[in-house]
Amino acid sequence: MYSLDCTVSLLAMMLIAPMANAQSSASASATIYEAKDVDVGATLMAGNSGPVYPQSLRSLGVGGKVMAQFIIDSTGMVDTTSIQTDADGKSLFAVSVREALAKMRFVPAQKAGHKVSEEVLQSFVFKAEIPLPASVDSMLTNAGAKLDGGPAAISPGSLTPRYPEKARSLGYQGEVDVQFVIDSTGAPDPKTITIVSARAWRDARAAFSKPATESISPPYDEFDAKQNFIDAVRWALPTMRFVPARRDGANVRHLVSQPFTFTLVQ
Repeated sequence: MYSLDCTVSLLAMMLIAPMANAQSSASASATIYEAKDVDVGATLMAGNSGPVYPQSLRSLGVGGKVMAQFIIDSTGMVDTTSIQTDADGKSLFAVSVREALAKMRFVPAQKAGHKVSEEVLQSFVFKAEIPLPASVDSMLTNAGAKLDGGPAAISPGSLTPRYPEKARSLGYQGEVDVQFVIDSTGAPDPKTITIVSARAWRDARAAFSKPATESISPPYDEFDAKQNFIDAVRWALPTMRFVPARRDGANVRHLVSQPFTFTLVQ
């Protein structure tokens, strides 16, 4: 009788032990760890493709950055329900990042020898580089070409770049010099838009909209005011309209340099 009881107890222990280990492993995989708490962080597998640059933004020369927070589970897949993105108002970039993350595969993070889920914070940068076409109509680059009524000018009532609200609230002013071609209808050619120079400075006398005791995000040292002004110009230019240049009585394409100034009104 005692021998039988011992046998039964031994069998029970043999069955329970693997179940306990399995439960422990399952519990570890269900836990979501931060990067600082894992032994080995998740890494992207070779052969994965990054986010696709939205063509509509690439053609306008619009760049940007997306900060994405998401969970890579213990199988190396991204939990798409966990994805959070901040694209600074450019939703097309965020959509592209979300679509790419859903297809990406990772080598999962490890802790104590087990594959575990990890919460990741990752930035994705979209850098636009659109040079001015090397060859354009000769009249565009011929300084001696005589125009009937002077160069193209902004049409009365045309929209102009909007002052970035973050830059305004933090007291930043700026100036952006742009070079682009205006076609014979008075519309800018988006493919020719080139930022010649840009600068931003902070006016210490500015009356900020936020109280000094209220936190401002992002902090001053992390806020790229110059890029905000550049983006504002790039977004507005394709919608602007100009009085086209004229030569020999006809409207012509014309290469112009145009400064845009952002000044706080005191």
